[in-house]
Amino acid sequence: MRKQHCSSSSPMAVTKLLSLSTLLFFILFAYRAASSPPTFESTKLQNQDQENKPFVGVNIGTDVSNLLSPSELVSFLQLQQINHIRLYDADPDILKALSKTKIRVVISVPNNQLLAIGSSNTTAVSWVGRNVVAYYPETLITGIAVGDEVLTTVPSSAPLLLPAIQSLYSALVSANLHTHVKISTPHASSIILDPFPPSQAFFNQSLTQIVFPLLQFLSKTGSPLMMNFYPYYVFMQNKGVVPLDNALFKPLKPSKEMVDPNTLLHYTNVLDAMIDAAYFSMKNLNVTDVAVLVSESGWPSKADSKEPYATINNANTYNSNLIKHVLDRSGTPLHPETTSSVYVYELFNEDVRSPPVSEANWGLFYGNSSAVYLLHVSGSGSFLANDTTNQTYCIAMDGVDGKSLQAALDWACGPGLANCSEIQPGEDCYSPNNVKSHASYAFNSYFQKQGRAAGSCDFKGVATITTTDPSHGSCMFPGSKKASNTTRQVVNSTNSSSGVDRLRFVAFGSSRISAISGIIRAATMFSKIPRSASFQIWELGFKASNNYNALQNSMIFAASVSLTFPSNHPLLPHRGTVNPRVTCNSTALTLKMSWACKECTFLNPPPTPSQKPTCKICLSPSSPPPQSPPSSSTAKWSCKACTFLNSYKNSNCEVCDTRAPISSLSSFEDLDDDSGIGGGGDLDSSVGTVFLPLQRCKRKRVEDDPIEVKQGSSSSNAVREVKASHNWMTVSVSKASGKGITVSGSSNSNVTPGLKASDKRVTVKEGTSSGSSAAGLNTLKIMSYNVWFREDLEMHNRMKALGDLIQQHCPDVICLQEVTPNIYDIFRKSSWWKMYQCSVSSETADSSPYFCMQLSKLRVKSFSCKPFGNSVMGRELCVAEVEVEKDKHLVVATSHLESPCPGPPTWDQMFSKERVEQAKEAVNFLKKNQNVIFCGDMNWDDKLDGKFPLTDRWVDAWEELKPGEDGWTYDTKSNKMLTGNRKLQKRLDRFLCSLHDFRVSKIEMIGMDAIPGVSYIKEKKVKTEIRKLELPVLPSDHYGLLLTICSQ
Repeated sequence: MRKQHCSSSSPMAVTKLLSLSTLLFFILFAYRAASSPPTFESTKLQNQDQENKPFVGVNIGTDVSNLLSPSELVSFLQLQQINHIRLYDADPDILKALSKTKIRVVISVPNNQLLAIGSSNTTAVSWVGRNVVAYYPETLITGIAVGDEVLTTVPSSAPLLLPAIQSLYSALVSANLHTHVKISTPHASSIILDPFPPSQAFFNQSLTQIVFPLLQFLSKTGSPLMMNFYPYYVFMQNKGVVPLDNALFKPLKPSKEMVDPNTLLHYTNVLDAMIDAAYFSMKNLNVTDVAVLVSESGWPSKADSKEPYATINNANTYNSNLIKHVLDRSGTPLHPETTSSVYVYELFNEDVRSPPVSEANWGLFYGNSSAVYLLHVSGSGSFLANDTTNQTYCIAMDGVDGKSLQAALDWACGPGLANCSEIQPGEDCYSPNNVKSHASYAFNSYFQKQGRAAGSCDFKGVATITTTDPSHGSCMFPGSKKASNTTRQVVNSTNSSSGVDRLRFVAFGSSRISAISGIIRAATMFSKIPRSASFQIWELGFKASNNYNALQNSMIFAASVSLTFPSNHPLLPHRGTVNPRVTCNSTALTLKMSWACKECTFLNPPPTPSQKPTCKICLSPSSPPPQSPPSSSTAKWSCKACTFLNSYKNSNCEVCDTRAPISSLSSFEDLDDDSGIGGGGDLDSSVGTVFLPLQRCKRKRVEDDPIEVKQGSSSSNAVREVKASHNWMTVSVSKASGKGITVSGSSNSNVTPGLKASDKRVTVKEGTSSGSSAAGLNTLKIMSYNVWFREDLEMHNRMKALGDLIQQHCPDVICLQEVTPNIYDIFRKSSWWKMYQCSVSSETADSSPYFCMQLSKLRVKSFSCKPFGNSVMGRELCVAEVEVEKDKHLVVATSHLESPCPGPPTWDQMFSKERVEQAKEAVNFLKKNQNVIFCGDMNWDDKLDGKFPLTDRWVDAWEELKPGEDGWTYDTKSNKMLTGNRKLQKRLDRFLCSLHDFRVSKIEMIGMDAIPGVSYIKEKKVKTEIRKLELPVLPSDHYGLLLTICSQ
């Protein structure tokens, strides 16, 4: 029938038949192409595709007592999704086992074969034929590593290195494999000198005659420069200089990043700096087209006491972050478009290697293929099934005696603080009722609570990690994907008289729910409620500003939530699905009594009267209850960010520091004399509480910001400029018989007229910054202070003390050195900050580890910075030009000249030449100004650096006003905070002046007193004994200087 139907078909049927035949032809053709062996050309295309993508491979050493067989090894590599490996030889059994797999392999020529290959082309051809041609292309050999760290480990063989490479390359050319198999040699990082900053790196010049022609060969053949880079050793050799977080790829604040002062590139990790150092080193030899391949990098998981940072946790962190970093393809700061591929050292622990202990503990796995630790590389592509970030559990190990399990179970449920409520009689995980089952639940609870951290599933050897979910029946193990991560909705078992069910929210079990996410979920649920549902919300909702402090301090958790739904509302779970053991009665506690733990953010259920209010997760005590809502009788403005109700006297929110809307601050119609200005007849600071909120100041309170008024002519008028946002406001104050304040200015002035003000009249006029100058000032104070960037020593107390000094002395201009972003934030939130204009923006502060900063009460014409060309530390000259009177300007400059390195207490006088040149450059740059003050931390030592290079008309203020006095601003003898350091007394900080319209009148040292009630413990080694000293804390390791100048 089908044949007849086909023969008598219509033209359309014939067309369909032809289409079907054509499709069948292509299917058969594709099948034959797929089943045919790979050709050189197809392999080449595959290799080129792979070469364009950065990859992570592993090194495989064979010094393992129970190494897997070659076939087992290949199966294990495939199981772990490892597609790139490097061998330290050319093992024929492994190469044969790799046949017809997708695993790409780099084989190696051992160092002991260099002599034979480098001196004989015949030997090189034989080696290539035996180890490459015999297996390629079935085995994907992609590279040959000739020797290993030859230039540093066997320097006697160095002259043979390039000849051996060239002989092997010629053999590859003869076999027509030179485009498929790249050839290079791995180097130790020590061939690069001065690796940081990377821009100053260069190859060891004694090796140039070998390195340069080698780089030319790599450039010609398109082969990579293979480098063995170990941030572990960089960290170990530079502890105290290189932070551990930088070595481990941990996320850093911009202030913690390493900055190359020559390129201003920011380095978030040590490895990127090492890679860029290699690129800069090649650039110094005019080689710019050779890529860097990291042939070895890793971190040991175990060592003796001499290597305390060789831990499982650090090894896990480094290798996990390394893999993510490579597969994220973010490149390096110098070459963001190029990501270096990396071979992790190594796959297995080589347990038969000779000491030290760390040499045998670099592996990701033991020789029997069990994991040393579980990497966390999820979301970074398909590499390593060893990654179990998404689903790992800790359970009791098979074959362990019950006594040991019971002891571990008791610890987990006791001191370990595991949640063991679900294995109590009658609970879901009580059955099966045996020690192993209960221990598995408790172990896993502890394991998940610790964030599945390395070492948290041990319990003295009775526990093991598994990727199989141990949940069973209704027993859901913590971390199980089968379990819901949301709070359970519990329905009251009793219907209300109105025919609706009352829904309450309570927290159960060990689910970790942050306060913020809980409120967001609740808000999301409320958005789905139909209008027919009745609910009363006293106060709920906040702007998602991620400000947890704002959340804690607001009244969100004082909310009284009562929701009612129809009994058939879709939000309600079906009654048949509710577990009767967790059903609340009508007296269930509501959300308004719940509280969020300040430590772990878990939303805890309200405690009963007999319970101590402690967190169910971390056992922290509950936070103090939120403040009661403010009285509605007092005028308030609501913060748009956190909804906190603030008093009108606050221009910024008390909780989150958000600026109040202008409309809120200008609503003073209801204020009278008593509540507004005061009844006194004289102009005092109370005026500030009326009109200063009209200025767009960016700080918290306004009542402590009085306007300075200079008494003027006989008309009793006074004029003072006040800076407001980007405009200047000229305030004229005059005695008047009537009461009132008149505010005049541009038509869009955000002020409210008609303010009453006792018997004074205040006129506010707005103008641009080019308006009239400030009234003349007889004296000016300038402060200079190195605030000390050390943040771990009572930073907040020290900066508060420094702020107290500022408020005490009221300097007109402040010059600070060694300001860090965190110190900047502390100052920015201080009450005195709003009195000053600052030379540094928040964005600039966040991008620098530490910097100089200038603050001025006077009108600033300009802030500027001039980097020193010879500085390797990124030092610069900061200049502020301020207007003291009309046509009378003052230039105040500050700097932190090149520091001796290393600094105290060893105090080697390095960079003296650079420091002297910077001083000369600064003086020459500033001398063109009529009135100039140059101050700061000069790091100057008259004995070693010579006399400070001052030209004519310049004076050293301390020498001028206090001749014969030492003036030591860094003094380990008088500054008791520095007790224990070697004796060091130097006049590091100075005021240098060249004045035409002013004269220096007074200079004093400030900040010499200890902060009351604050101390710290310092360890000092005395002979063989370590002593602990309790020392006072001062504002800084330097003393500050305060200079007073007067008009001529």
